[in-house]
Amino acid sequence: MSITHIKLNAKYKLRSLLCDPDYNLHTFFLAPMKKIYFQKTDRILGCQSKNHTQCSGELWICERCKKRVCCEEGSTDLVEICDDCWVDVRINGIQWESQSDKLEREWNEDYRQGMKYETI
Repeated sequence: MSITHIKLNAKYKLRSLLCDPDYNLHTFFLAPMKKIYFQKTDRILGCQSKNHTQCSGELWICERCKKRVCCEEGSTDLVEICDDCWVDVRINGIQWESQSDKLEREWNEDYRQGMKYETI
């Protein structure tokens, strides 16, 4: 196989990949970069946690501080928030209400107000 044949073959493969609708910037560039970053650092690209050195799982967003962290973060009693926010809420006593609790409270208030107006 000649060098010209190898170059033409590589050029054809690259062109077919770029024209395929299943391949985009993420699959062609970002996914390999994330894999290389994880192999070198044991961290997931985009994890903002400073509490651990090795990442696992997928990234999720803390409901309280909106920080992107991996599955190494979090607890079993307040699963919606990261470790730093857990310390603030449980240890430091800062008040925080989860989104589901807030929606339930608002619904109950609206329901009670509706009951006031409907009673005859």
